[in-house]
Amino acid sequence: MMATTSKVQSKLKTAAQFHKELMLETAIKATKEEGINQHAAAKKFSVSRVTIRNQMVHPNPSPHGGKAKLPDWAENSIADVKPSTG
Repeated sequence: MMATTSKVQSKLKTAAQFHKELMLETAIKATKEEGINQHAAAKKFSVSRVTIRNQMVHPNPSPHGGKAKLPDWAENSIADVKPSTG
């Protein structure tokens, strides 16, 4: 049995997640390029109208939360330390 790390699992998407993202992208494209209004696109592609609007207004939202308390070099050195198993 092969063990997977949490990093690998977080990058993998289920078919439902992939489908949901694809429908959102298609709805935004239809709104921008085909001239369909947001309400009609939301209904046609089964996506929330507010989600379409938010993605159009803020396509690359900044991450939430505060800045790291430690400098980058300290964060990296802590991340590189491997715990000893005993």
